[in-house]
Amino acid sequence: IAGDYARAGTGLCLVGLPLVAAETATIVTVLLAAAAVIFLLYGAKTVNRHFARIELGEDGIRSRGLSATEIRWCDLRRLQLSHYSTRRDRSGGWLQLLLAGDAQRLTIDSQLQDFPALAARAVVAAQEKQIRLDPATVSNLCALGLSSLVEEPAARKPCR
Repeated sequence: IAGDYARAGTGLCLVGLPLVAAETATIVTVLLAAAAVIFLLYGAKTVNRHFARIELGEDGIRSRGLSATEIRWCDLRRLQLSHYSTRRDRSGGWLQLLLAGDAQRLTIDSQLQDFPALAARAVVAAQEKQIRLDPATVSNLCALGLSSLVEEPAARKPCR
């Protein structure tokens, strides 16, 4: 979170200072203002993540904080685990778990403490609901060490 705050603050300073300290051409002002809005939104999202608390229960998962989201396991409709790489060789980066219910969506990134346990519980709920997992999600679950939870059809290669 500290790095995200630093990135938002640095970006806002870099584009905000010229906006208030110098007279710029209209197009430059518009571009700087647009970039400032993007950094403000990124900062707001970081604040929301900072204050969010994830509660995992037998009946579902809840996010409490500045905005609240709740998905009951019986309402789960979609589970997707995506990998976002920071290098060309796909090493490094983070995972992002998307859970969607009837009317709610919850996105959780792998920086969260006990992320593998949370992902495992979500996979169990998805299997109980017979939700089909896409190949990328299966591969990412295997990389996370949850291969024992993934029921693989015979046509798919097993986890390595």
